[in-house]
Amino acid sequence: MQSLASACFKKNCAFIIRIEFPLETLERITQLLSARKIVVESLQMQNVNSGEATLILHCLVERDRTKHFRRILEKIQGIITVALLESK
Repeated sequence: MQSLASACFKKNCAFIIRIEFPLETLERITQLLSARKIVVESLQMQNVNSGEATLILHCLVERDRTKHFRRILEKIQGIITVALLESK
């Protein structure tokens, strides 16, 4: 029943996040996701150069909260840029 409710009120979205200090920043991001009970479908991280990485985060977020969640992500220490990919 929980997954049915998630499907109705949440939508798939992807965030492309440019980060510095990858391990410390990834820890902060996972704490935020856990605290807000956001379902993560997949997470990929690629090192760009020393000290920086690109993180691709596929998750389920409430339909009316995607832009708000993006602003919260931008405030996390270690995040350089956040891009939100949405399906139309």
